[in-house]
Amino acid sequence: MAGNKVETFLKSELKKKNALLFVLIDSEVSNLEASAKLAKDVEKIG
Repeated sequence: MAGNKVETFLKSELKKKNALLFVLIDSEVSNLEASAKLAKDVEKIG
C-alpha cells in the first residue's frame, strides 16, 4: 500500500535524523507566489 510506503519512509527518516519538520501552508491565507517561495526556501534548508 502507498500509505505504508509513506509511513515506512517517515519512520526511517525520523530514526536517522531524530526529528522531522513539516511546514503547513494555509492556501486560504497565503498567496500563490509567497507559498511557492516558502516551499522552495524550506526545501533548500532541508
